[in-house]
Amino acid sequence: MGLLVLLLVLVPALAWLLVPGPPGASPLVAYTLPGHLWQVMRDKRRRSHQALVHATMNVIEERTGSPLRLNGVVEEDGFIVVGLSDTHLVLNAAREALARLQRGERRLALHLRCGFTLVVGQAIVWGAVLTTLVLMPRLAPAGILLGLGLATWLSRPASRIVQHLLIANADVERLRVTRAEVRRGAHPLALLLPGHRRVKVFVAQEPLAARSPGPTRRYRAY
Repeated sequence: MGLLVLLLVLVPALAWLLVPGPPGASPLVAYTLPGHLWQVMRDKRRRSHQALVHATMNVIEERTGSPLRLNGVVEEDGFIVVGLSDTHLVLNAAREALARLQRGERRLALHLRCGFTLVVGQAIVWGAVLTTLVLMPRLAPAGILLGLGLATWLSRPASRIVQHLLIANADVERLRVTRAEVRRGAHPLALLLPGHRRVKVFVAQEPLAARSPGPTRRYRAY
């Protein structure tokens, strides 16, 4: 039991040190991200917002011509871009990103400097550790080292696969970007990410179009 508790504390911290994740994030992110991303996976709307925040950050970096220290946090009514305070830039980028996603440019929904890469790395470490504990308990330290090595090597390609399966195919057809504002109070996860500049983008979902009634069938009276 003591070993399990130690691993619960140790594995996320080691993964945070070795696996590329949100740039400059607090080490506490390693413990809070799995729960947040689990919420994203369970909620269809949040998955759509996750695709859009990834695409928005990619568009912003396309415009600036270089990678930026940006992070994104998904909420039920939109998302937060951490690292910028220019609402005009973020809003225009979000609208362009949504239009391109709706035209089928789904590669924009992939972003490897995000929490998914860190969480996938943690999962790889846990897989190696638990396999070692079950098959060769005396080699638990070797299992940890093996897991960390695999996570460092495989986390980015594995994250790309996971995002492609779960995020890139999210339904964004009925989304509409409404407005953006500087957000001072933010989602608790955003407070663990670097920078005090945060822009909240609000996203609405259009209702399903009502089906038009079909032509009235006429019957001949006999």
